Amino acid sequence: MIYKFPAGLDACTQLHRIDLSHNKLTEIPYEVVKLERLQTLDVSYNIMIFPPPEICSASLDVLIAYIKNEQLKVSLIINHSINYAASENH
Repeated sequence: MIYKFPAGLDACTQLHRIDLSHNKLTEIPYEVVKLERLQTLDVSYNIMIFPPPEICSASLDVLIAYIKNEQLKVSLIINHSINYAASENH
């Protein structure tokens, strides 16, 4: 059983297919968007929390777009927090 995406997977830039089905994964890390040649990512029969199961079962394009969008949201929140903290110190 695999409980977490293998570390360093994003360095395997030539991957076309990843099958991690039937494990105990709960999330797909942002690094998966770096796998530009990836055509198939099978994470079926896991206990996915992020992205939600309905996104995981959609097309790979939808999945990648969702992950990128969520990462952008996190970046905006962090930047806003940093800017707010900086303005409070002045």
